[in-house]
Amino acid sequence: MTDRLPVFDPSDPGRSAPALVNHRLRRLGLGERYGPRGRVLPEGIGWCRALPAAEEAWPPGALWCVLVDWYPDAAQRRDPDTGAVPPTAAWHWRDRTTATITALTRAGFVAQLRGPRRDPHHHPRAELVVHQLPPGGTVAQGPPHGAWDAYGPAEPHFRTRLSGWEPTLGLRRVIADAGLRMGGRGTGDSVTGLGCVVRDITQSLWPEQASECGLVLWYPHPDPPDGAELHWRSATDRVRQALDAAGYRVRRRERPWQPGTDQYAAFLAHRIDPAPPAPATPHPPEVLRHPGQGRAQLSLLPAPTDRTT
Repeated sequence: MTDRLPVFDPSDPGRSAPALVNHRLRRLGLGERYGPRGRVLPEGIGWCRALPAAEEAWPPGALWCVLVDWYPDAAQRRDPDTGAVPPTAAWHWRDRTTATITALTRAGFVAQLRGPRRDPHHHPRAELVVHQLPPGGTVAQGPPHGAWDAYGPAEPHFRTRLSGWEPTLGLRRVIADAGLRMGGRGTGDSVTGLGCVVRDITQSLWPEQASECGLVLWYPHPDPPDGAELHWRSATDRVRQALDAAGYRVRRRERPWQPGTDQYAAFLAHRIDPAPPAPATPHPPEVLRHPGQGRAQLSLLPAPTDRTT
């Protein structure tokens, strides 16, 4: 079967952008493939899969953006029963994520590690934020090196169950108190629509120094008597005002909403931590150095040996 280059569709970025990047990952020997015996993964270097990224959190000016999950090779993963991490796992993690970023950059994309750190002691995978700019576009200046170090490992992680981490709790309360929660009192009519639901969003897409962040999805009434345009405008204004009044910074996607085809309107709402936490221990002591090496040597695109799973 021919692996044809997908065409990006601006009206459907959530489907077409991941398809485009997954195609390139397969061509680079970094993605999963399917053959007569099932799924085939690269051997020894980990593997990648592209997933949609909420438009409201895209970098400024991006034509599209996706999250690329990188999974370490099976031999370098944390043991789920004992919690033990192979001694070379941290080196493998850093070496291969750096190599993947370099390969995607050479392919014409912007690939970045963003947000609080991810490492094999706390997470099953790394996340890359990958996007494409228009011709002549300039990569947005990211946060300075170490800007997230004080926040410790990205949430959620293997130990999150002990922390009680609930990043959208305050946001859900604001929506409920404003009478905008889906299924709550005052929703379901032609004024508020069906109401709002709040969704978590990965910290890789959080604005710098955000202390909490989430997506607020507002669902319209299926048949508003005054027409869809007025219904969308008045109801989304009400949602925006409730978030502004509660001190949230709010973003919406750059592409205009289309009441005739969009299922919902989304807002990225976040608060900035006025007093960031004290610097955390940046990494376990065994991280970032391969045994016997003063500096890890990056082999960018080795010819992969496939395994079938």
